[in-house]
Formats: sequence, structure tokens, C-alpha cells
Amino acid sequence: KCITKRHVGSERIYLSRRNIPDRPLRNELEIENLFSQLGFDIITPEKISITEQISIVKYAKVIAGPVGSQMYLSAFNKLAEKILILAPANFCLPDDMLLSTCKPTNLHVVLGTCIDLSLKKNERSWGFEFKELEVLVKEILN
Repeated sequence: KCITKRHVGSERIYLSRRNIPDRPLRNELEIENLFSQLGFDIITPEKISITEQISIVKYAKVIAGPVGSQMYLSAFNKLAEKILILAPANFCLPDDMLLSTCKPTNLHVVLGTCIDLSLKKNERSWGFEFKELEVLVKEILN
């Protein structure tokens, strides 16, 4: 299910970038479906207020999503046991790692295909081999 309004109390949150044109994740809808099947609520942060975004992530135990500014919402979390970031193999932001050192949480970065940095941002698509990602995510969550 896709949640675009305030949904406080979810233990597992996936912060989608499907509506963001930069660095498109080719198979994000398929990946969202996987996370949904694993009990995650799918959030599209850009469709709700910042107050609602913070309320949603505040008490989540697991926060996941593609690398990007939406993952900085984890700074407002009080309980996260795991943060799972999906990233291109050649594009990982050190800010995510710095944020994870401020709280007792486990940061997991799962690397997909590389992006071509010579292309315009909206043409830098990347993705995952779905079965490999599914195995890794299930291992991380257990």
C-alpha cells in the first residue's frame, strides 16, 4: 500500500524516490512491492508536509529507501534498529554514514549497478538484480 498522508506508528518505513527525476531507480516499483510484502509502509515524502514526514519516521524501527535526501529523515528517528540504504555502486553519500554514528543504529548499504556520472542527473538510472536484492534484504532484516 502507498501512504501519502500521516501514518504514525509504522515499525517499517520505505522512503520512496519514485517521483524524483534525479538518479531514477529503474525497478523501484518492483522493489517497493518487495518491501511492502516484508511489512514496510511505502512513503512518498514529497507529497506530505515536513511535520508529517517527521511524525512518520520518528518511531519506526527500520527505515529503508534509495540513497537521497529523504533518508536524512532518519535524523529525527528515536528507535531505529536498522537503516537500509539502496545505492548505486559508485554513488554513496558519506552524510548517511555520519548520521548513523549519532545514534545506536545499524546502517546497511546495499549496492546496485553503477550510474554514468557523465549523464544528466535525470538520465543516471540504476537498479538491482531483483533476486539478489531480495536475498540481501531478507538477511539484513533477520
